[in-house]
Amino acid sequence: RTLRDYITFLGDVPRALPEATTRVLTAPLGVRSLAKKIVGMHLVIEPMALTIFHMLREARVEPVLADLVGYLERDEARHVAFGVLHLPSLLSAMSPVETADLWLWEFREVSAQLRMVRELEPHLRALGLDPRRVVDVGREKQVRANRMLAEEAGVPIPAVEALIRFFEARAEWEWPPEGEGVSSYRRVRGALRALAGAVR
Repeated sequence: RTLRDYITFLGDVPRALPEATTRVLTAPLGVRSLAKKIVGMHLVIEPMALTIFHMLREARVEPVLADLVGYLERDEARHVAFGVLHLPSLLSAMSPVETADLWLWEFREVSAQLRMVRELEPHLRALGLDPRRVVDVGREKQVRANRMLAEEAGVPIPAVEALIRFFEARAEWEWPPEGEGVSSYRRVRGALRALAGAVR
């Protein structure tokens, strides 16, 4: 609410978000599974919000906003912790089929999130933000959240490592470190190295 009030004070607020962004933000609302809602909100959307706030604070696009988002980051971090603390009890009561369905759903949500970054790329660049840097920061925060979940659950979660490698492979393909003009061969090589766990 505070952030929206601040942006409204600066000027007109867009009445609608782009398609992929809307899809990512509303997906948890459309599922009945509590576990999916927690994963969607606390392990996908909240790390994304943390990433946006982190990047805005780091870039200091506008000094007052940069100071404001520091407080919002702390609030969002508590939201991530909520998911990490409450999801293990749900996971322990799920069947293997239900668990596989949950992780497949998270894979789809992360993939949609990367499409959202591509959709928002012109806006990110207008703010002076590098999309690859946004993806890297977002990956770090989502990796941390998912690994904290595995630690809280007290058992390895193979899907977490698979998700991390998938995220890294997509990033290497979509936003190679060398820049957008890199050849398809180098993109494929980077993505395969990420899948093999060679990119960190």
